Amino acid sequence: MSATCDPDFTLHHRADILALIEQMHRDRSLTTIGFDHGHAIVSSLLEVRRDTNALVFDIARDAEQNRRLFASQVLHFVTELDHVQVSFETHGALLVQLADGPAALVEMPASVVRLQRREWFRAALPVQPPIRCTVLRTDGNALPGQAIDLSAGGAALLIGDASAEQSKPGAHHDLILSLPDVGRIQLEATLRTVTPTVAASDGSLKIRMGFRFDAVPSKTANEIQRYVQRLEVNQLRILKQRD
Repeated sequence: MSATCDPDFTLHHRADILALIEQMHRDRSLTTIGFDHGHAIVSSLLEVRRDTNALVFDIARDAEQNRRLFASQVLHFVTELDHVQVSFETHGALLVQLADGPAALVEMPASVVRLQRREWFRAALPVQPPIRCTVLRTDGNALPGQAIDLSAGGAALLIGDASAEQSKPGAHHDLILSLPDVGRIQLEATLRTVTPTVAASDGSLKIRMGFRFDAVPSKTANEIQRYVQRLEVNQLRILKQRD
């Protein structure tokens, strides 16, 4: 059966939604569940209960996070299937006991949104507090900057040092990135673009440098992806509040 989609890639047909949900279950896709004004946990789908039209998700180890999860009236879910972002919402969760411990029971979503195919989830980063990143050049110099968007496949940085404009696309650099709740990450990267630009925050002239990450360890890719997913969950919540 072909997917029943609106122009915004929203699935409404139950069979299409079930097919997507069951793929999540088979693939054990990491799923970010957002709730309670910016809080989120990384979970996975444990059971698909067709007979009761319900889903069972893993919960956090942190008791306070679980308290917030079960107290929330709306939950936001974001995951990835075949490099396509999938998101949906449900009403609040109920606590259920499985053989190996407690879990969260939610209703099957009435609709599921799929975004366009892309290599990695990519998110614009907050201006405040800034996400610091340092470019280590082959000549031994370091260029401090601010990361303005990020995925597990690459990043864009704003650099205040005018000498950055002389950097050559194709050059290899080490990047040191500091992410909230993740910590310091060092990555090998290839410079793809160098563009003078004006910073929206203060109107100053900056150099925008676009990087593609080279060989990224799977653990590091997962950490970046989880961080990006948390940002996207928060953005979905903000958009819903504006509607």
